[in-house]
Amino acid sequence: MHILNVYFINLPVVTRSDCTQVDVTETFTFDYDPLDGFSVTVSDVDIEFNACQGLNNNNNDLSAYVARLETEGKVTLAQKNELKKYLVENGNCDNAIERNLASKGISRGFSPDYYDIVVEFPATETSQFVHGICVVGATEAHAFSDTDDNLFYQPIPNFQNGEKLWGDRTYTVTGVEEAGLCEGGIFLQPNLHKV
Repeated sequence: MHILNVYFINLPVVTRSDCTQVDVTETFTFDYDPLDGFSVTVSDVDIEFNACQGLNNNNNDLSAYVARLETEGKVTLAQKNELKKYLVENGNCDNAIERNLASKGISRGFSPDYYDIVVEFPATETSQFVHGICVVGATEAHAFSDTDDNLFYQPIPNFQNGEKLWGDRTYTVTGVEEAGLCEGGIFLQPNLHKV
Protein backbone atom coordinates (compact mmCIF):
# COMPACT_ATOMS: atom_id res chain seq x y z
CA MET A 1 0.00 0.00 0.00
CA HIS A 2 1.29 3.49 -0.86
CA ILE A 3 0.16 6.54 1.07
CA LEU A 4 1.71 9.98 0.67
CA ASN A 5 0.32 12.84 2.69
CA VAL A 6 2.48 15.94 2.81
CA TYR A 7 1.33 19.15 4.45
CA PHE A 8 3.20 22.45 4.45
CA ILE A 9 2.36 24.98 7.12
CA ASN A 10 4.71 27.98 7.33
CA LEU A 11 7.74 25.87 6.57
CA PRO A 12 11.16 27.41 6.06
CA VAL A 13 13.01 27.08 2.78
CA VAL A 14 15.51 24.21 2.83
CA THR A 15 17.91 22.82 0.28
CA ARG A 16 17.55 19.15 1.23
CA SER A 17 15.35 16.92 3.33
CA ASP A 18 15.79 13.34 4.43
CA CYS A 19 12.98 10.98 3.62
CA THR A 20 11.90 7.97 5.66
CA GLN A 21 9.29 5.47 4.59
CA VAL A 22 7.43 3.26 7.00
CA ASP A 23 7.08 -0.41 6.12
CA VAL A 24 4.35 -1.99 8.25
CA THR A 25 3.38 -5.65 8.51
CA GLU A 26 0.25 -6.47 10.56
CA THR A 27 -1.92 -9.51 11.07
CA PHE A 28 -5.67 -8.94 11.32
CA THR A 29 -8.00 -11.60 12.72
CA PHE A 30 -11.70 -11.25 11.93
CA ASP A 31 -14.22 -13.12 14.08
CA TYR A 32 -17.94 -13.36 13.63
CA ASP A 33 -20.34 -14.16 16.40
CA PRO A 34 -24.05 -14.29 15.40
CA LEU A 35 -25.01 -12.58 18.67
CA ASP A 36 -22.24 -9.95 18.94
CA GLY A 37 -21.40 -9.37 15.25
CA PHE A 38 -17.91 -8.88 13.87
CA SER A 39 -14.77 -8.23 15.87
CA VAL A 40 -11.28 -7.48 14.61
CA THR A 41 -8.01 -8.12 16.41
CA VAL A 42 -4.63 -6.78 15.31
CA SER A 43 -1.53 -8.80 16.16
CA ASP A 44 2.03 -9.32 15.03
CA VAL A 45 2.66 -5.65 14.28
CA ASP A 46 6.08 -5.04 12.76
CA ILE A 47 7.10 -1.47 11.89
CA GLU A 48 10.34 -0.75 10.05
CA PHE A 49 11.66 2.69 9.20
CA ASN A 50 13.70 2.72 5.98
CA ALA A 51 15.19 5.30 3.66
CA CYS A 52 12.82 6.33 0.87
CA GLN A 53 13.82 4.94 -2.49
CA GLY A 54 14.40 7.99 -4.70
CA LEU A 55 14.80 8.44 -8.44
CA ASN A 56 18.11 7.13 -9.87
CA ASN A 57 18.94 5.38 -6.57
CA ASN A 58 19.18 8.74 -4.80
CA ASN A 59 17.78 7.35 -1.56
CA ASN A 60 16.87 9.07 1.72
CA ASP A 61 16.18 12.29 -0.21
CA LEU A 62 12.64 13.68 -0.24
CA SER A 63 13.10 15.58 -3.52
CA ALA A 64 14.37 12.46 -5.33
CA TYR A 65 11.57 10.39 -3.80
CA VAL A 66 8.86 12.77 -5.03
CA ALA A 67 10.56 12.89 -8.45
CA ARG A 68 10.32 9.08 -8.57
CA LEU A 69 6.64 9.21 -7.59
CA GLU A 70 6.00 11.75 -10.35
CA THR A 71 7.64 9.52 -12.97
CA GLU A 72 5.46 6.65 -11.72
CA GLY A 73 2.30 8.77 -11.98
CA LYS A 74 1.63 8.69 -8.23
CA VAL A 75 1.91 12.47 -7.82
CA THR A 76 1.29 15.18 -10.39
CA LEU A 77 3.84 17.65 -11.72
CA ALA A 78 1.89 20.38 -9.90
CA GLN A 79 2.29 18.51 -6.61
CA LYS A 80 6.01 18.03 -7.22
CA ASN A 81 6.38 21.75 -8.02
CA GLU A 82 4.51 22.67 -4.83
CA LEU A 83 7.22 20.87 -2.87
CA LYS A 84 9.89 22.91 -4.69
CA LYS A 85 8.56 26.07 -3.04
CA TYR A 86 10.03 24.77 0.21
CA LEU A 87 12.60 22.17 -0.85
CA VAL A 88 14.59 24.25 -3.32
CA GLU A 89 17.72 22.09 -3.93
CA ASN A 90 21.33 23.19 -3.55
CA GLY A 91 22.24 26.64 -4.85
CA ASN A 92 18.67 27.96 -5.03
CA CYS A 93 18.08 29.07 -1.46
CA ASP A 94 18.81 32.79 -1.97
CA ASN A 95 16.42 33.03 -4.95
CA ALA A 96 13.69 31.21 -3.03
CA ILE A 97 14.10 33.50 -0.01
CA GLU A 98 13.84 36.62 -2.19
CA ARG A 99 10.77 35.18 -3.98
CA ASN A 100 9.11 34.40 -0.65
CA LEU A 101 9.88 37.85 0.75
CA ALA A 102 8.51 39.49 -2.41
CA SER A 103 5.30 37.44 -2.14
CA LYS A 104 4.79 39.08 1.28
CA GLY A 105 5.46 42.57 -0.08
CA ILE A 106 8.94 42.72 1.45
CA SER A 107 11.90 43.84 -0.61
CA ARG A 108 15.45 44.36 0.49
CA GLY A 109 17.26 47.52 -0.27
CA PHE A 110 16.92 51.22 0.13
CA SER A 111 14.83 54.07 -1.13
CA PRO A 112 15.92 54.89 -4.69
CA ASP A 113 14.71 58.47 -4.11
CA TYR A 114 17.68 59.03 -1.79
CA TYR A 115 20.29 58.59 -4.55
CA ASP A 116 20.89 60.53 -7.78
CA ILE A 117 21.28 57.38 -9.86
CA VAL A 118 20.23 53.85 -8.97
CA VAL A 119 21.18 50.90 -11.18
CA GLU A 120 19.23 47.68 -10.75
CA PHE A 121 20.65 44.62 -12.43
CA PRO A 122 18.06 42.19 -13.77
CA ALA A 123 17.36 39.09 -11.68
CA THR A 124 19.49 36.07 -12.50
CA GLU A 125 18.88 32.35 -12.07
CA THR A 126 22.54 31.65 -11.41
CA SER A 127 25.14 32.40 -8.78
CA GLN A 128 27.65 33.28 -11.51
CA PHE A 129 26.77 36.98 -12.01
CA VAL A 130 29.87 38.72 -13.41
CA HIS A 131 29.84 42.51 -13.79
CA GLY A 132 31.61 45.84 -13.42
CA ILE A 133 30.34 49.44 -13.46
CA CYS A 134 31.78 52.37 -15.38
CA VAL A 135 30.84 55.98 -14.71
CA VAL A 136 31.83 58.60 -17.29
CA GLY A 137 31.56 62.36 -16.78
CA ALA A 138 31.55 62.33 -12.97
CA THR A 139 34.20 63.50 -10.53
CA GLU A 140 33.22 60.94 -7.90
CA ALA A 141 31.28 57.67 -7.89
CA HIS A 142 30.48 55.02 -5.31
CA ALA A 143 28.38 51.88 -5.33
CA PHE A 144 27.20 49.22 -2.93
CA SER A 145 25.04 46.13 -3.06
CA ASP A 146 21.79 45.98 -1.14
CA THR A 147 21.56 42.19 -1.55
CA ASP A 148 25.10 40.93 -0.88
CA ASP A 149 26.95 42.10 2.23
CA ASN A 150 30.20 40.59 0.91
CA LEU A 151 30.22 42.66 -2.29
CA PHE A 152 32.14 45.96 -2.31
CA TYR A 153 33.20 48.37 -5.07
CA GLN A 154 36.58 50.11 -5.31
CA PRO A 155 36.49 53.31 -7.39
CA ILE A 156 39.30 53.30 -10.01
CA PRO A 157 39.58 56.86 -11.42
CA ASN A 158 40.94 57.59 -14.91
CA PHE A 159 40.27 54.02 -16.07
CA GLN A 160 42.84 52.79 -18.64
CA ASN A 161 44.17 49.59 -20.23
CA GLY A 162 45.86 47.24 -17.77
CA GLU A 163 43.52 47.87 -14.82
CA LYS A 164 42.29 44.85 -12.87
CA LEU A 165 38.62 44.11 -13.51
CA TRP A 166 37.87 42.35 -10.20
CA GLY A 167 39.46 42.53 -6.79
CA ASP A 168 39.80 38.76 -6.41
CA ARG A 169 41.18 38.04 -9.92
CA THR A 170 44.22 39.09 -11.92
CA TYR A 171 42.28 39.65 -15.16
CA THR A 172 43.11 43.01 -16.74
CA VAL A 173 41.32 45.04 -19.36
CA THR A 174 42.45 45.93 -22.89
CA GLY A 175 40.76 47.97 -25.60
CA VAL A 176 39.57 50.72 -23.24
CA GLU A 177 40.61 53.42 -25.72
CA GLU A 178 37.77 52.45 -28.06
CA ALA A 179 34.81 54.85 -28.06
CA GLY A 180 32.30 54.25 -25.27
CA LEU A 181 34.45 51.84 -23.25
CA CYS A 182 35.06 53.90 -20.12
CA GLU A 183 38.45 55.45 -21.00
CA GLY A 184 39.18 58.13 -18.41
CA GLY A 185 36.01 57.30 -16.49
CA ILE A 186 35.61 55.90 -13.01
CA PHE A 187 35.50 52.12 -12.92
CA LEU A 188 33.72 50.71 -9.87
CA GLN A 189 35.70 47.51 -9.45
CA PRO A 190 33.76 44.70 -7.71
CA ASN A 191 35.85 42.90 -5.10
CA LEU A 192 34.31 39.60 -6.27
CA HIS A 193 34.52 38.13 -9.78
CA LYS A 194 31.43 35.93 -9.43
CA VAL A 195 28.64 37.17 -7.23
